[in-house]
Amino acid sequence: MAFFDDLSKKVTKLGQDVSNKTQNFTDGVKINNQINEQRNNLSRLYEQLGHAAVQLEAVRSDAGCAQLVEQIRATENHLKELEKQKAMNKGNVQCKQCGAFVESGNAFCSSCGAKMEQAQANAQSGQTQQEFGWQPANQEQPASGTCPKCGQPVAEGMAFCTNCGTPVQK
Repeated sequence: MAFFDDLSKKVTKLGQDVSNKTQNFTDGVKINNQINEQRNNLSRLYEQLGHAAVQLEAVRSDAGCAQLVEQIRATENHLKELEKQKAMNKGNVQCKQCGAFVESGNAFCSSCGAKMEQAQANAQSGQTQQEFGWQPANQEQPASGTCPKCGQPVAEGMAFCTNCGTPVQK
């Protein structure tokens, strides 16, 4: 019987050791997750602080900071140009009134309601969107409503109907 008692004690001790190591590992993972969460939070806070400083231009007095601000401004401008190219590649046109990108074929800007040049040219030639077989490009997006004037679908976030230019209530 001593053999089985001895074996039982060893198995119990081994089980406790495994349990302790598992608990230590779990605690370590939890702490690592908390450390990563705090580092991410700190990075977000630094980013917000830097963004606020650039917006206030409070960092222009320091030569090193002024250089960083100029790099940020140049990067922002380059990003805007890339976004413009992306929109143009999708066939969108830029509204001359407000600068927003509008799907090709829309008669009016969805942001400011201005008549689009392409639509003006079509109107002068006597052609309508229906004659071109125009359909909203983003058919997979459900319309959040319809225009009270012409009945065309109006997607969420649009301030004006892209078919007739009527302001859309939000």
